[in-house]
Amino acid sequence: MKAILDGGQFTRFKEISLQVEGPRAIMRRDVEKELGLTDDQRDKIHDVMEQNRPQPPHRGDDEGGRPPEPPRPPSAEARQKVMDQITTVFTQSQKEKWAAMLGKKFELKPPQQHEGPPRDEE
Repeated sequence: MKAILDGGQFTRFKEISLQVEGPRAIMRRDVEKELGLTDDQRDKIHDVMEQNRPQPPHRGDDEGGRPPEPPRPPSAEARQKVMDQITTVFTQSQKEKWAAMLGKKFELKPPQQHEGPPRDEE
C-alpha cells in the first residue's frame, strides 16, 4: 500500500485500519511499541480482551438438527465498551497518542441488502 499511496493517504489508511480493527489493534506489536506499553499494561489489556472474548458456539447440532450458527461480530457498543476498559490502562500521554493514531473518525456503513434487480414501475 505504501508504494501506491502518497504520505497523507498512507497515514489515513493506517488510521482507518486501526479504527476498523478496534481493540485487537492494541495487541499488535507495532501499536504496543508506538504507545510504549509496559509489560504490566500488556497483561492488563490481555485480561480485558480475554474477559470480553465472545463465547464459541457449542459443538454439535442444536435441537433442530441444524449446525450451530457461527459467532456474530461484536456490536459497536460492545467494541466501545472493551476500548473504554482498555484505555483505562493507558497513561494520559498514551491516550493522546492513541487518539492521534486513530485520526478523524471514519464511519463505515454496512452494505445495504437488496432483494434483487430493480423492477420497472407498472
